[in-house]
Amino acid sequence: MSELRVTDIRGFAHSARQKLEAKYGEHGATVREIISRNEGELCALLGQKTGKTLYQAVRGIDETPLQSNKPRKSVSAEVNVSEPHLTLGTG
Repeated sequence: MSELRVTDIRGFAHSARQKLEAKYGEHGATVREIISRNEGELCALLGQKTGKTLYQAVRGIDETPLQSNKPRKSVSAEVNVSEPHLTLGTG
């Protein structure tokens, strides 16, 4: 995981990567480098919200509340063939 780049983490765009690389060099946007930074340093560079979120993300902290009552967006169906000699399709 330490070689992942900030853009591989959900919610972080290329702008965060560019700022980190401009300040810390080419490898400055990897999880290995980000985890060595303190929260205040990341907040000063990326902004309060983004800095805090990135600081927590590379440490496996996610305070996003779970939503168990979300409405279903799609419905799928699974079709199983019970006879091994039967095939679907033409022929």
